[in-house]
Amino acid sequence: LRLPPGVAGTIVEVRVFNRHGVDKDQRALQIERDEVERLRKDRDDELAILERSVYASLRGLLLGKEAVAGPRGFKKGEVSVESLEQLARAQWWNIQLVEETAQGELDALRRQYDSSKKALDARFEDKIDKLQRGDELPPGVMK
Repeated sequence: LRLPPGVAGTIVEVRVFNRHGVDKDQRALQIERDEVERLRKDRDDELAILERSVYASLRGLLLGKEAVAGPRGFKKGEVSVESLEQLARAQWWNIQLVEETAQGELDALRRQYDSSKKALDARFEDKIDKLQRGDELPPGVMK
């Protein structure tokens, strides 16, 4: 970045840009690894928030409803807190409810969860791809 004389300001971030196909030095690789780790942590935090929200909704949807089928070890009848605690959260999706509207809500919640998770993963992969891909630099500039 070049500025004319007399311009005042504060530097808030320093970035190293690399041309496509040029080997990265140790500093650039370390910066890239740190950025990937930060992006991974952000993705994990977003996924935890999504799961907490979806499973709270699923729990509210299932409790007190009449179930006709479920995963192995699940007893038919009214879904209780105890019966849900005996199952892993991923198995809650396998519970089949008598009430068709509630079953429809459960299926819609599952589709919404899957699409949100897929979008989150796609966004993460896109950010990683952009980070690892080289930058467009003017001719003659290597870094």
